[in-house]
Amino acid sequence: MGIKVGMPMLKLKRGAASGKHAGNLRAIAMEAGEERASKTKNLDPSKSDLNLHLGPYSKGWNATQAIEEEVADYETEYKKTSYLGRGLRSDAAVAIALIVKPDGEWINSQTPEEQERFFSDSYEVLCELGVVRDEDVRMRERHLDEGAPHEHIISMAYDKDGKLAGSRVVNLKTFAKLNRDYPKRMKEKGWPVDELKAYDPEAVKDMTDEEKRAYKEEHIQNKQTKRHGLSANEYAAMKEAEKANELRHALDDENQRLTGEVNEKIGDLEDVQERVADAENELAELEPKHAQAKKDIEEADKKKHEVFETTYALKNAMGMPEIYNDKQIIANAKRWADDLTERESEIARQKAVNDRRAHLIADKAKQVDELLKDAQEMGSAPSGFTQFVIDKVKEKYPNFYAGCERAWQTIQNKRDASKDRARRLIDMVAEWDKPKDDED
Repeated sequence: MGIKVGMPMLKLKRGAASGKHAGNLRAIAMEAGEERASKTKNLDPSKSDLNLHLGPYSKGWNATQAIEEEVADYETEYKKTSYLGRGLRSDAAVAIALIVKPDGEWINSQTPEEQERFFSDSYEVLCELGVVRDEDVRMRERHLDEGAPHEHIISMAYDKDGKLAGSRVVNLKTFAKLNRDYPKRMKEKGWPVDELKAYDPEAVKDMTDEEKRAYKEEHIQNKQTKRHGLSANEYAAMKEAEKANELRHALDDENQRLTGEVNEKIGDLEDVQERVADAENELAELEPKHAQAKKDIEEADKKKHEVFETTYALKNAMGMPEIYNDKQIIANAKRWADDLTERESEIARQKAVNDRRAHLIADKAKQVDELLKDAQEMGSAPSGFTQFVIDKVKEKYPNFYAGCERAWQTIQNKRDASKDRARRLIDMVAEWDKPKDDED
């Protein structure tokens, strides 16, 4: 035999709670948190220290402050894109509260390890189904001080698009996930959770009228108790009550369906308003861009006129503006550019030749200077003391002097030869330098 898991779910508002499935944020948070501001008769404060704090905040007051600050930051950004810069409605649902309540007798019969595994699997399934998102959860409290273990979850009411919209989180689709999909997933994990057999408007969408009546009758029969021992009047009264009850359920279901549709329409309207605001912003942004584009066109026209004037001036400079077109001007300009490039190359080549000549002339001039210096040294007259020594040697050693005379004559010949070489080099330098002067 399976077990039932209750899943009451509320939309939390910053102010007074109004409407079905709604609650006050601060009151619900402080009831779930360490403050344990609960009026439940079976609450045992002596066991409150055993409660497990599994979310970012363990105190309802701190969680409320954090959520309200987060909502304020969201609202600041929201006003930038909302219609006329409006903020959130004062009664907007900014968070949700969910309680996971397994059958008390069953959960109390489980070991602490099995209880931990059950609640962990339950939280994982809720996240997989998208009922809650782990990153949006602000409180997750497991109470062990109130009859049977159960969990309170408080989460931000962000929809799949990241917008704070409680009506898009707490709706018929979400309840359908809790009633049907949650039990299936829990069974896959090995927990005997029964599907909630409630009247399901989605289930009758594709039924014929006859099938719908049969489905409703079966739903009513499942909820009926034994009727043995009833009088005719009691039975008739009971039938009237059943009809009234059936009508009430039908009205509730229709009300939920219409509420869901209205919430969807409100969401669509908000989207349209946001798109209108975006369009107005884009239009405002386009105004300066249009002015800039107009300015750019005027600048382009001005530059086009300048190009025309320059082209005309070039044509006039070429002498015959009436027979030259743009292609000819471009071809001529290219040819002039090629001629200039060729002339620059020739000048560079001549410069290189002249540089080599200049280096060669400098080397030769150096050699000439050395030869002239040698010649001067050899042609210089001996000093007075040297002449005195020469006369003494000539007088005392005539043969040795004769040898010295011959050696001196040889030196004189070399001196004359050096002078000739110097003159020839000077003539060569003059010849090399003469073409350079002509070329310059």
